[in-house]
Amino acid sequence: MPTGIPGLDELMEGGLPLGRIIAVLGNSGSGRSILGLQCLHTGAKKFSEPGLYVTLGAPAAQVRQEALRFGWNLRKLEEQNMLQFLDGSKTKQGLPGEEDFSLQPLGFDLDRLLLEIMRTAKRIGAKRLVFDSLPTLGFNYERPLEVNQALFKLVEACRRLGVTTLLIGDNSLESGKGHEQAVAETLADGIIVLNRGGPGQKRTLHIRKMRATHHADSLHTLEITENGVAVGPALSPLG
Repeated sequence: MPTGIPGLDELMEGGLPLGRIIAVLGNSGSGRSILGLQCLHTGAKKFSEPGLYVTLGAPAAQVRQEALRFGWNLRKLEEQNMLQFLDGSKTKQGLPGEEDFSLQPLGFDLDRLLLEIMRTAKRIGAKRLVFDSLPTLGFNYERPLEVNQALFKLVEACRRLGVTTLLIGDNSLESGKGHEQAVAETLADGIIVLNRGGPGQKRTLHIRKMRATHHADSLHTLEITENGVAVGPALSPLG
């Protein structure tokens, strides 16, 4: 499945493997959420593949507004049933959502969230799904075992749907943060690692794992342009 992200698809034999679960891990400012949204936008606009964006962090209205900087009119795609937001950003606070498709203000309930994901994905015929984010999901639980169970349920629901799924999370192996990321890395079919750091706060991308396809094993530059993210030349082989 082509992501449409410049420089990325050629690193994976043309795109992401269909129906697989991909963890997109990165630190703050690395471009992980932009990459996920860009994959949905390109899929809907260029390949006529409906997408579902599940947000537990930033409200959908904020995501739409930030997308305009890249020239992405998400409202238009929503009106065409090519893109749908499922907004769970207010559930933990017990506040009502402002979207047509928001979880009700009853506190966080994973089973209810997964049911809405499956209903919405089937209704629009979703081919791509972005879940943003794993750390926000983990905040709803106190014990690691509960996080494990939640992630197993999430991944199993996405596998049942057969959609190509991007799980947005922190880069736990490098940062040492986030039990949920360590579990997600085990469950995921693919892992794409983004990073922002070093001199000049440069961004990089590395495909750590990708089942069902050959992939490059190099560290690449990553830029955020006026059109979204773009993968640049290889910096070094990683082994």
